[in-house]
Amino acid sequence: MTTKKTLSPLVAAVVVYSERYVLAPVYLYLAWVEFHALSSIIQRDWPYLQIILREPLITRVTLLEEAARHFVSLLLNFSTGTFLLLGRRASSAPQNLRDVLVPLVTVLFVLVYNVIHYLPASLQKSLFPSHWIAPLIAIGLMLGVIGPAFSIWSLLHLRRSFGIFVVVRNVVLAGPYRWVRHPMYLGYLSLLAGVVLINGSIAFLVLVSVQIFLLLWRARLEENLLSQYSPEYRDYCRHSGFIFPKFPLKTSA
Repeated sequence: MTTKKTLSPLVAAVVVYSERYVLAPVYLYLAWVEFHALSSIIQRDWPYLQIILREPLITRVTLLEEAARHFVSLLLNFSTGTFLLLGRRASSAPQNLRDVLVPLVTVLFVLVYNVIHYLPASLQKSLFPSHWIAPLIAIGLMLGVIGPAFSIWSLLHLRRSFGIFVVVRNVVLAGPYRWVRHPMYLGYLSLLAGVVLINGSIAFLVLVSVQIFLLLWRARLEENLLSQYSPEYRDYCRHSGFIFPKFPLKTSA
């Protein structure tokens, strides 16, 4: 008995069109929200810049992290929404329910972070020693900027081949895709590592671990589907890294 529920042509068509006409506006709306959040931070804190600079390092880094987080989220959401709106139609629609639900849960999982404030204080408390917090926040901030920037670079190379659901699209081998099959996910991993370093709590550690699992699951589903349809992609898999670049091993003469 198979665990894959095959989608009817009608449902598959609805799923394909929902990327452009449902998910794209959602991402563009989120970009608008991030823009207003960033504007509020600038209007609120800019007049008090001299005061902020006299605050302890951890306070300054936290304020900078907040502004940078909204900025990169604005770029990432706007880029995602734009490319979904202008995306090229897939060569084939999603084949089964799993190819729709796993990507959708992966995308929506970020909403789960909103429940952290309702958890017990012990689960929200940082596990790191107090003298580690400021440097770890600084490192986390750096990862939180580099990661989304790398994902945006990858997205710019995907362009109209970008999509949310697992379907067959044109294989892109330019830019970061020369070395890594899923550079966007590498960017997400960097961002999530930054989130853990900045917060350091059990709650964030657990949720980030679940999100990474979902990202890798979705990547594997996409690879399995593309490998069925594209000999070029199967050859590409042999010479490129999954998430991290594959470096050739030196052999002794």
